[in-house]
Amino acid sequence: MGREDEDRYTDYYSRFFRKIYFYCYKRLKDSVAAEDMAQEIFVKLWQEIDKIHDAGHAEKWLSRVTRNRMVNYFRDNGRACEVSEDPNYVQEDLRSASGNDLDELMSDRESLLEIAEYIQGLDELSQKVFQCWVEKSGWRELSLQSGRSVHALHCRASRLVKKLRRKFRG
Repeated sequence: MGREDEDRYTDYYSRFFRKIYFYCYKRLKDSVAAEDMAQEIFVKLWQEIDKIHDAGHAEKWLSRVTRNRMVNYFRDNGRACEVSEDPNYVQEDLRSASGNDLDELMSDRESLLEIAEYIQGLDELSQKVFQCWVEKSGWRELSLQSGRSVHALHCRASRLVKKLRRKFRG
């Protein structure tokens, strides 16, 4: 995998991860399961990144993979689900996905101060990873500074966000 592939992956992750997460969360009603599913989908994207060359293709690919993963999840767990056969349905739903339980929590000043205090207590790399996650950028630069792959940093961010959700949402 070359640098161009890593840059594309970073771009697609920044553009689409939260949308995929919210799409999954809306249907699963479980933040941990939604985070896991979104992470699985982006692991698949990482494995297929050399075949996906532009954001439009990435969005369609992610929509299809997300839809299929959601159908499989509900089939395997014996639950009915609302997943349209129309691939544009998933794409439109992904585009309209907004908000985030952690974002909502961060809008509360008191909670924000608690989160900030917690973040300041983390090691320097974790603080920078959290900053990249909040700003949705800077992944490549942090990768070069830390000597870790962008994918590894995204995984670290995912674990950190899960930990924050558990700690501050109870």
